[in-house]
Amino acid sequence: MFHISPNEQFVQRINQWADALAAHHSSFASQLRQLNADELSRRLGWMPRVHPLILGERILLPLYSDGFNLAIIALSEDAGESWQLSEPLLSVGGVQPSLVARRDGVIVAYMRDNGPAPNRVMTALSQDGGYRWSEVAKTDIPNPGSSIEAMVLQTGEWLMVANDTEQGRHQLAVLLSYDEGRSWQVKRYLERESPGTGSFSYPSVIQAHDGTIHITYSYAISTPNGRRSAIKWARFTRDWLEP
Repeated sequence: MFHISPNEQFVQRINQWADALAAHHSSFASQLRQLNADELSRRLGWMPRVHPLILGERILLPLYSDGFNLAIIALSEDAGESWQLSEPLLSVGGVQPSLVARRDGVIVAYMRDNGPAPNRVMTALSQDGGYRWSEVAKTDIPNPGSSIEAMVLQTGEWLMVANDTEQGRHQLAVLLSYDEGRSWQVKRYLERESPGTGSFSYPSVIQAHDGTIHITYSYAISTPNGRRSAIKWARFTRDWLEP
């Protein structure tokens, strides 16, 4: 948990968002208003899931709330000595954001889709370093309501690890982008089983100084002797992505 105190601007933005949703998502809008009216509910339950984005002295820590069912970014300009909050990333179910920075300074957030169909990886852009965010939109990458992580490789290419299905976590893919996430040209699978057989989720990815890519994720698979579960570690080079 990360204890935060959303300000009056947060309250106003959430109320405006609830008003905008009322016609088509009345139950979710009512939930937002109820949580937003209570100071304790606004403060509690904000959780990190993926790595922070570190840009020199700047730290951008993605947070999300299962109650509000949306995301916010905690920002530090002084290497963690003090913190500020971004605007909320307004969506119906966009949570657990993973942040990457383009060469032009734009910050891109990719999010798990806990909202209505079609189930897709969700995204938003920030032009001011992570404080204000564009409208959250759905990409064309399927997402079954499962966490993803993205990062910039030493080559400048972008890598994403995701369950590329609309339902189930039986596939775990590694995607590669040559154009900073505007499209994803390469895909290889770490895991690919039939639906209901395996479940692979919550990936975490880093690149070592020697260029090798390391991914850990939860691993569960059905066998004739029962279901096996573990945390799995995969290690490969950039070249493995394009055999």
